[in-house]
Amino acid sequence: MKSDLSPEAGEEATPVWSPKSEKERSAQNWSPVVGEKLIPSVLKRHPLYENSRFHVRADSIRDAQGREVPDFLVVAPKARGREGVSGCVVLPVLAGRFVLLRIFRHPVARWIWEAPGGFCDPGESYLETARRELQEETGLICSPKHVLDLGCFTPAPGLVNAQVGLAVAMDCEPGTQQAVGELGIAPGYREFTAAELHTMELQGNLQDAATLLAFHRCLIRYPELCGPGYRFGSFSGAAP
Repeated sequence: MKSDLSPEAGEEATPVWSPKSEKERSAQNWSPVVGEKLIPSVLKRHPLYENSRFHVRADSIRDAQGREVPDFLVVAPKARGREGVSGCVVLPVLAGRFVLLRIFRHPVARWIWEAPGGFCDPGESYLETARRELQEETGLICSPKHVLDLGCFTPAPGLVNAQVGLAVAMDCEPGTQQAVGELGIAPGYREFTAAELHTMELQGNLQDAATLLAFHRCLIRYPELCGPGYRFGSFSGAAP
């Protein structure tokens, strides 16, 4: 079945996962024909709400076997940067230590440790967003050549139509401008070693998915940031 409804303006269709090898196809019992049958058609779209940042809609969808969801909820950020990415999270490194912010998140009513980040401005690359958000939220500055790409990820793909960029800002320095005060962000920032962030993760005190993924990708690509006495990937054993 094919849909005559295209994605919302500014949205891009996400390609269906496709195993690359015959071995993978056999293991997953996957074939292009099966994959096509599993892709639902969009029968109708129902706009529900929008604010300054998001469109919210309910899609009526049905697959080739007749299975239907009449109100599949989709949240789509309005922001799209140069690469079609909605925002970026940047992990700052200051004198060999990682910098995080303490942010009160209203939906979960709790304080969360997070790396700086935000929505892309129109025409802005997500690495440019990384540098801007770094300065705005921490007051730190970083040379463009030291803002390194950690790739993108898809947050909550069962709900949100968006990709978020990840970056690490190496060799940050304090800037001359003060950080911009934003709703829910505690003043200042705190520096952590890789071992301290590891401990926080094991104890359940570091839970923001984008921050965790940036931290893990960073240490995989730049293991020298692990610091003395800590080996990335040593997650066996009980939390300290």
